Amino acid sequence: MPMDFSGLLRRLLTDSHIYFALKVLLAIAGLLAFALATGDIQLTVLLSLGVVAGAIAETDDSLWGRVKNLAMTLLCFLFASLCVQYLFPTPWLFAIGLAGSTFIFVMVGALGQRYATISFGSLLIAIYTMLGAAKAPDLFYQPLALCAGALWYGLVSLVWLWLLPYKTLHEQLAQSYFALARYLQEKSRFFPADEHGAQAIRHNLAQLNINLVNALNQAKTALNARLHAPGRHGVAPELAGLLRLYLLALEIQERATSSHYPYSKLEAELKQGIVLDGFQEVLSQLADACQQLGYAILVHKPYTHHKRIHWTLEALGDQLEFTHLKQHYPKTLLTPMKFLRRNLASINQLLQSAEELQNPAAPPTSLPPLARPVALPLLALLRQHLTPNSMVFRHALRLSLGL
Repeated sequence: MPMDFSGLLRRLLTDSHIYFALKVLLAIAGLLAFALATGDIQLTVLLSLGVVAGAIAETDDSLWGRVKNLAMTLLCFLFASLCVQYLFPTPWLFAIGLAGSTFIFVMVGALGQRYATISFGSLLIAIYTMLGAAKAPDLFYQPLALCAGALWYGLVSLVWLWLLPYKTLHEQLAQSYFALARYLQEKSRFFPADEHGAQAIRHNLAQLNINLVNALNQAKTALNARLHAPGRHGVAPELAGLLRLYLLALEIQERATSSHYPYSKLEAELKQGIVLDGFQEVLSQLADACQQLGYAILVHKPYTHHKRIHWTLEALGDQLEFTHLKQHYPKTLLTPMKFLRRNLASINQLLQSAEELQNPAAPPTSLPPLARPVALPLLALLRQHLTPNSMVFRHALRLSLGL
């Protein structure tokens, strides 16, 4: 079978790690061009360290949110670097300042992921400044050079985000469908499964459901950042399609996680392996469809739903009715099995509707709003962690004492 190099290349270019690495590579390439033009290797090294710290401190957000994060990052970097450079000639003051600032930066990270990444980047900047503090020609040389490197990476990232505003959202939404596929595939193992096997499957499903909820929450956070960006008027068609696909994933998750019967008893109750095989085949095909939809979202290609799932569902319904006529299943067994088949048919219809959702015809104004999490005041949130019982507090104390 010939290898699909175009598909492989498209998949590589849409991977978040390679996507992130390409931005860093582009920023470093610009600095190499600067080094070749000026011959100033020492300054180029400092700029490169600033690029690394800026990349680590970056968070996913809308264009305007990314600008605000960049401004906050540069201010924190400048403060951390200036403090180290200024206090370095006085060892005892430098030790107190380093330990104190480390504790503060780690505690600020408790306010949220955005603050945590900026705090970690600021600590890196402080350490980078320490490495060359003894040889710095003046107080501002290293702080300004490191901040200039972070600013250069930030500008590259902003241009990249302007060109591909929904790239990260595509991946996070695709990961949600991949998580749905893993959940459905694991659930197919119930048909059949004994009590011991069913217990292990339930344990796996609980873990997979946690992963699924986390993936959906990350996609929701990314959607909210773009839907509620300042200055936005209306919703872009691409963003509207991604929002509808997210809501579709929520509906599928709600149906996929429902339970209709103690599945470990099915083999003894139904007494028909062909019916159990039918349920397993439908779940496996739905899992494959979720996987294909996630891949289509990831690589920006249209999704085509396979009609074989509908045919398998029809065959399953006919087989269930046929075996019922022969064996006269009790209502307590037949009704849950019909509900299960109907639920699987609803998932199939939802996946089929994804073909239109990628190119939505409905106006963006018809989109329902996403609920936004209630944010606690920053001081109240920080006060919750100012106790030895907090893991963040203990981590800040360990790190500051270690330094």
